Amino acid sequence: MQYRRFTRPGLLRLIKYILIGVGSFSVGLLVSTIVLSSISLNSWKNFDTSKFKNISVKIPRIYIVQSGSMEPAIKTGSVVVSYPRPNYLQGDIITFAANSDLKRLITHRIMIKKFPEGINSEPVYLTAGDANEDFDSWEIRNKDIVGKNVLTIPYLGYLANKAKQPYGFILLVIVPATIIIYEELKGLLKEIFALLWTVFSKLFRRNRNLRSGFGLGMTLRDKRHKGLPKISAIIPVFGAALVFTGVASSFFSDIESSIANLFQAGEWSPPIAQTLVINEVLYDTNCTNPDDKQYIELWNGSGLTVNLQDWSLRDQNGNTIQIVNSQTNLDPSKFALISKSQAGWGDSCFGPLLTGVIAANLGGQVDIDAFGGSIKLLDSQLNVIDRVDYGTMSGILTGINLSTERKILGQDSVLGDLFDVNDFEIRKPATAGFALPQNQNVVINEFVVDDGSSGQGDDWVEVYNKSGSTIDIGGWTLRDTTSTFHTFPSPTNLTTGTFAVTAIMNNRLDNGGDKIYLFDSGGALVDGISYYLFVPTQTNSIGRSPDGTNTWNQITTPTLGNSNNSGVAWP
Repeated sequence: MQYRRFTRPGLLRLIKYILIGVGSFSVGLLVSTIVLSSISLNSWKNFDTSKFKNISVKIPRIYIVQSGSMEPAIKTGSVVVSYPRPNYLQGDIITFAANSDLKRLITHRIMIKKFPEGINSEPVYLTAGDANEDFDSWEIRNKDIVGKNVLTIPYLGYLANKAKQPYGFILLVIVPATIIIYEELKGLLKEIFALLWTVFSKLFRRNRNLRSGFGLGMTLRDKRHKGLPKISAIIPVFGAALVFTGVASSFFSDIESSIANLFQAGEWSPPIAQTLVINEVLYDTNCTNPDDKQYIELWNGSGLTVNLQDWSLRDQNGNTIQIVNSQTNLDPSKFALISKSQAGWGDSCFGPLLTGVIAANLGGQVDIDAFGGSIKLLDSQLNVIDRVDYGTMSGILTGINLSTERKILGQDSVLGDLFDVNDFEIRKPATAGFALPQNQNVVINEFVVDDGSSGQGDDWVEVYNKSGSTIDIGGWTLRDTTSTFHTFPSPTNLTTGTFAVTAIMNNRLDNGGDKIYLFDSGGALVDGISYYLFVPTQTNSIGRSPDGTNTWNQITTPTLGNSNNSGVAWP
């Protein structure tokens, strides 16, 4: 009896410590397996498959639907599974690469299957979305088809997108897995304890008390630990499946455009939306007629031209209006600025726009509140495709003449009528009609608008290489709202941490407000800055401090071609 009183509590404590250790290890192993699987899967890209040419493995691919062009067959927010088939028939819903572009997948129905070169030749398919009036503008062949839609799960896409968020992963995978591991190990250890006690009793049956102990062992063995029902294991499995579905989520445009496939890349950062999205909102301004100068910036992230006439906006009060009243085409990767008076663009508030940016009037029914609200973007079927909360409704209080903008152009963590504040930040100053590239290597580092000399003063612009290697900026150009004012000669090899400057110009940059853009030799925007609403004081410069960072200061002693001095925060 003394042995039992001493040993059993000790064993229970040991079991507890083992459970904690094994449970922690198991959960860590689970997380590591999921993360490392993406790395392992990427390694298959370099795997030599020459020995397996005769083996054909068909893998289903999973997508999340964000719009309603295939309704009512496929509703917004559904998860669809496409599976390769040897033959496709008229009426099948298929996922395919339009114009053989594997980066832009489409899910539509086969409307016509024809054999233009004879019945024994390869078929050609004409497709369309169920909710679209017209056929698609392309012809599809077998080589372009990813698979036929074999399963649709309505609304699961919303949950899948939550599952790939950190809190969703913890709730749906880690917590249930930990509970199940704990319960199963607890039952297993109780069984082992009962077995050991039985063996001990049989070997050392010396007195009645030990024989009683044998009986206790039998009782413990017979009363099996039931624990959680086995079906509960489906919870973390289901959660992990949602995570992978979220990883592979496809963001469909109004014709179901998508990218990414199941287990293909292991991408854990928020995806870039493959449809029209709200990219920037400026709601608080002291410009003349401020209601006319508030704006909503749209960006076309799809690979297709979008007719803005087919889309609508809805405010926090439920007011809904068509974006434009006539056909207005927004090309891929282009911006549209919607305000109550497009005539205001070009004045001293925000200045002229880059070529290709569309400006349109916002109807009076939709209200951009000067303190905070919500703007929703709706497709032709009035499905909510995107939503942006701003001001007091989002918690991002920008201040006057600053905007709420996505940290990365088009990056969208959630679908439909959902908003993730972590996708957005305060843009200082606002970037109406353009967006700054991420991970820039060369940036506009400092500029002077008016050095205080005779007339309206001289000015100059400095660029800086913040990368770790030498970059040839030969052929790169600087321009303002009127035209190009400087082209760097070829070659101009800018070593890491060094500067390149323009010649000193007489009143080239407008003293009352202007924009400065830096383009590479291919015409791609590298950097840009606007000082229309934040004109620097005469003789002062505007510069990054420290060099190359995203912190701008107004500097009282300009440093042409040298590291910037500190100053006061700007804007």
